[in-house]
Amino acid sequence: MVFLRLNSQGNEVKQLQMKLIRLGVIVTVNGFFDKKTEKAVKKFQKQQNIKVDGIVGYYTSHKIDYLLNLRENEKNNDEFDWKIINKWI
Repeated sequence: MVFLRLNSQGNEVKQLQMKLIRLGVIVTVNGFFDKKTEKAVKKFQKQQNIKVDGIVGYYTSHKIDYLLNLRENEKNNDEFDWKIINKWI
């Protein structure tokens, strides 16, 4: 697993930035983990009750992917009523 943090760069950072945008977190997609990306990651971590450190490690990465998978499943099952399931959880 690659840990992404301030000053990381490359395709993994670009993928992270695109995922954050899909989750509604505003960030520039430039492939560079700058202060703005760090701030966006911290915002996401705070919203998800994850340790706020600005580093995308196992838990943050897992939560991002988990939420994106949930969202994708909801899109694929538009007619499915999630409220029924939520009553039983």
